[in-house]
Amino acid sequence: RRVGPAAGPQATGGEDNDGAAAPRAGRAALDRQWDDARAAVVGCYAAMEDVLQAAGGARRRAETPEELLHRAVTEGHLAPGPGRALTELFLTARYSSAPVTSADVAVARQALRTVATGVPS
Repeated sequence: RRVGPAAGPQATGGEDNDGAAAPRAGRAALDRQWDDARAAVVGCYAAMEDVLQAAGGARRRAETPEELLHRAVTEGHLAPGPGRALTELFLTARYSSAPVTSADVAVARQALRTVATGVPS
């Protein structure tokens, strides 16, 4: 199930080779002002998925966040550090009742910033 912006036709594995699309996808989430820390972290993760899609590494239909992370790192679409940080924060924000703090949002935003500028096009 897709989290965040509505999934387009490429959300199940198509490629968009517009080199500028990856930075644009991340920038939109970074520019957004969130009312809720949990929603901000989930939104940053959804933007990471958009960045990966734009780089040709879209999440597959039945792929878990951990599987996406592993595949994206293995295929060279994602650096392991920021990808792992954002995935772990997403899992906490989406599937846990643990508090999500403004510090978590700052880490998620920095990870997304790194992902959006570091994804090969």
